[in-house]
Amino acid sequence: MVTAEQAARNAAVDAAWKAFKDNPGWSTYKAWVRSGYVNYADSIEAQDLGVGSDVRLLADAAVDQTQEAALAALKSTMDFTINVVGPELLGVIEGAGVAIVKGVDRAFEYIGNRFVGSDRSPNVIAGFTVAILTVLSGVYLYQSVKNSNDAF
Repeated sequence: MVTAEQAARNAAVDAAWKAFKDNPGWSTYKAWVRSGYVNYADSIEAQDLGVGSDVRLLADAAVDQTQEAALAALKSTMDFTINVVGPELLGVIEGAGVAIVKGVDRAFEYIGNRFVGSDRSPNVIAGFTVAILTVLSGVYLYQSVKNSNDAF
């Protein structure tokens, strides 16, 4: 049977859990963990075992150590992201830009040689054709991604 005091302590733990769910953060997390340990410590003290205050001290230390460990893991992850993933991602973006420029240049050469002829070489016609194809390709890709609901 649950006493009125125990029911009140359980309600406090439930309220702390709801506060953490509604507003996740360090302060609400620590409040929830501390309320759970305080509830446990009060239950032990109610049994007159004499270790309830020790449980409270251990709970405070555990919450602080959890926070320190989480911050260290976050710092390590951020360092890895900045030092390892960042340069690699920059290389991929740079490579994509180079690929686009090379593709446009090759399309210009192909259209100039194939349709216009290499002896006459009217660069303006080839340039307009490549520009129109590039814009149409970009619009098509943008609309494809937009309509697939994967991005934007």
